[in-house]
Amino acid sequence: MNLKNKRVSILMIRTRIAPTTFRASRPRVRTRIRRSCKDDWSPDEQQYINENKEWKWYLPEEEVWDLDSIREASGYKKESLEIMLELMTSEEEKLVTELVEKLEEYAEKYVDENNN
Repeated sequence: MNLKNKRVSILMIRTRIAPTTFRASRPRVRTRIRRSCKDDWSPDEQQYINENKEWKWYLPEEEVWDLDSIREASGYKKESLEIMLELMTSEEEKLVTELVEKLEEYAEKYVDENNN
């Protein structure tokens, strides 16, 4: 009997009882993604998008248009042209004319004070 008890105790030591608690999973929060309207894209960009839609997974990635880099490049070109041509918006022109007028007024006052 002693041997049987020892075998049973050995078997009981080796067996592990795992906890059977289940965690409730969090509910997934779905966020809505704003799809850009066709009005947001220029005709050239719309053409690039349509060409990208025809791309298949087995084609090389070089055949896909990178719209972000194209937009950034066009933005840099526009900024550099504005800097080169020194174009100003209407608000900037108003501010500059107001500053020039104020400077002329102060200059006239300064000249008048020094002449007297």
